Amino acid sequence: MDTTKLVVGQDVYMFNDHYPYWFCGQRGKVVKVTPKGVDVQTAGELLRFDTNNIPVFIVGQTTLVVGQDVDVAYCQRKDRRGKVVKATPSGVEVQVADLLRFDNDGYELDVSRRDRLGFGPSPEDKFYTSLWQTAPEFGPWHLDDMPFAERTALLEQKNREWKAVSEQKDRDFKALFERAAQTAQGGGSTRITGLLDFLNVEEFHLADRMWEESEHDYANRIANRIIEPNIARINAALGQENSPKYLAYVVEYIKEYARKKAQEMK
Repeated sequence: MDTTKLVVGQDVYMFNDHYPYWFCGQRGKVVKVTPKGVDVQTAGELLRFDTNNIPVFIVGQTTLVVGQDVDVAYCQRKDRRGKVVKATPSGVEVQVADLLRFDNDGYELDVSRRDRLGFGPSPEDKFYTSLWQTAPEFGPWHLDDMPFAERTALLEQKNREWKAVSEQKDRDFKALFERAAQTAQGGGSTRITGLLDFLNVEEFHLADRMWEESEHDYANRIANRIIEPNIARINAALGQENSPKYLAYVVEYIKEYARKKAQEMK
């Protein structure tokens, strides 16, 4: 990225190099160009606060009106500028955005990063120094060197792919349990009432840990790591031949069902 080629008003993307471009990024607009770099105003985000949280997160304010400029507490920061865009008896909505500064190579300056995070490396604080130096989520932003329209097209394509995967997964789930219902109606039985019907205790706890680590692609990971290597024992326990993918979806369905039930009880 050569920031000298950017112009005021140009739309840009910025990413955290520790993550895939489609996972962690944001949009912004160039508001200043100098021989040493550029300033970029982020597209911002909409924050909502109920009446109990207003005194906690909106510094020094209790009564707010639409159009009012406010300072919003954010992590360790106390000065994230925002504007009230909606006020109701139950709370307010505040639009906030950040002004970020980048060097000629398109990397966020340390002074900008410190201001954005509200902390930086310090000899007196090893914890924040460690976060600054090693935690990827607190790393600097990097301006994208791909043309904005081209990157937008790639991101939209990625969103379509994720949507297609999600829709296919929904169809697989529906087909899975329709088949189970048909089997039961025909006098057969899936013989599954819980995960311990076919997983041993070690596999059960491993499935729990894998769910806690990430729900992304869970069924495929369960199939590859737990079901397929032990399919002979599992078939013997259930008394019939089974598809590893089928059983993996059963595990995922039970995990998802348990989570929804837990949420309903809160």
